Amino acid sequence: MRERTTHDAGMTLVEVVVAMMLLAVVTIAMLPLLIAGVKGVGVNAARTSAVQFVAERMELASAAGPDCAEVQRLAETSSATDGDGRALTITTTVTGSCPPAGRSGTLTVAARAVDDATGAELASSVTQVYVRTAQ
Repeated sequence: MRERTTHDAGMTLVEVVVAMMLLAVVTIAMLPLLIAGVKGVGVNAARTSAVQFVAERMELASAAGPDCAEVQRLAETSSATDGDGRALTITTTVTGSCPPAGRSGTLTVAARAVDDATGAELASSVTQVYVRTAQ
């Protein structure tokens, strides 16, 4: 007859199943964090696109000055789509009036980007543009 040895050479099936269950519990506990992270990436991508569209409108306002009529022509509402196909509405408003002939002043230009699906404002900016009217 053979003698029994007390030397364990590996893991039993029960130990493997318990280890797999612990791994499953930890993985399920981390799942909400993963989902929140993926959603956050989508929101940040939309905000980045919105900031870019608004910055472009501000650059156009800067380039249009000091011609008052050119700056006033920037007032518009347009549609844009971000990289994920999300529809945005970009609204540019110009407040103030052109100064009398031969004089100078400022106009306020504001731009904002709104997510069409949620109605949430993703980005906005306001600037003043130096203008003058030809004599």
